[in-house]
Amino acid sequence: MRQPGAFKLAAILGAGRRRPMTLRGDINAVLNRLVREGVISAFETNLGARAEPHGVRVIVTPTSASNREVVRRTVADALSAQAEHITVTVKPG
Repeated sequence: MRQPGAFKLAAILGAGRRRPMTLRGDINAVLNRLVREGVISAFETNLGARAEPHGVRVIVTPTSASNREVVRRTVADALSAQAEHITVTVKPG
């Protein structure tokens, strides 16, 4: 059974095109890449909350021998294309 609105979305996106990722999905994809590359070992965001009154916040855990400021800048630079106001905090190691 077709979902309501599915035809309209398909018509807007064009046949065979995927629906664009959400901001949450885009941010998670970038952060997961940084985990795979060994820049960070874990992360959490406030994007699961119903409302983000203070903008997007990302808390990352650096790898054991990482400089916290370098990690913060690396993560912030990687996320800069996703949204303008993302606050990146690095947990103490």
